[in-house]
Amino acid sequence: QVDTDVLIVGGGPAGTMLAWQLAEKHNAKVTVVDKAVDEPWPNNYGVWIAEWQALEDQLNFGLDQCLDYRWKYTDAFLGGEGSGGVDANYRLRINRDYARVNRKKLK
Repeated sequence: QVDTDVLIVGGGPAGTMLAWQLAEKHNAKVTVVDKAVDEPWPNNYGVWIAEWQALEDQLNFGLDQCLDYRWKYTDAFLGGEGSGGVDANYRLRINRDYARVNRKKLK
């Protein structure tokens, strides 16, 4: 038997962060249940650097150590089949720093 205030199912990035926030900021007794807790997260994660830095400024976790690669801009390709007639070669350049998160380091 476990004495808990909140049960979170899923120990991925969102569940882990929610558990930490509830325990740290609200003194909740939190239990995280995840059938694959020892397995690596399967997805790749990308972040806008400004948002990642704002999160780090609040949490002080050393999140910059979790970034694999940084880009000065992002190209989004939005055309092709199912796009309502947008040319398949249409590219939208977004001039914001972007990065790939190393999921092993993040975990």
